[in-house]
Amino acid sequence: MKITINGIDFAIKLKASYKIGAIVLSKRGYSDAWQAKMAPFDLALVWGELLKIDLYKKIKWSQEARWYHWRYNEDFPKNNIFIAQYSSNNHIIPATKNILNGLKNIKRGDTLELLGYLVDIDGKKNGDCFWWYSSMTTNDTGDGSCEVFYVSRIRLKGKVYQ
Repeated sequence: MKITINGIDFAIKLKASYKIGAIVLSKRGYSDAWQAKMAPFDLALVWGELLKIDLYKKIKWSQEARWYHWRYNEDFPKNNIFIAQYSSNNHIIPATKNILNGLKNIKRGDTLELLGYLVDIDGKKNGDCFWWYSSMTTNDTGDGSCEVFYVSRIRLKGKVYQ
């Protein structure tokens, strides 16, 4: 798939279909730079074992500059690898304007389901190269560990956005 944003020609490569049911830890909107035109929101999500007995509520979560962070007290029963396995920061690329509208309605604490594709993005303009590559695993941390997620459907509060 090819698109042009701010005069930059991009190729979006679909790497894998992706579906996740999760709780929203936080949502962050962006408006600057080419990434914001493509992915105006990041969602930090939690699922699976971190939801059991509300473990995720014992962690302090934050989100800034396309990253999400966590902190926990020394008595927390799990480690960073465990937390990374059941949480993620997702750069959300809406497939349609209706999905963008759905994204605007998402709030912290919402339970949702997202369906779409993990993608790699490559772009060029005047000899400059731009790229954004999705992680393909849920147990990585640091630079490159976020999911770049082309979302084709959102299920939220009994509504479906496509």
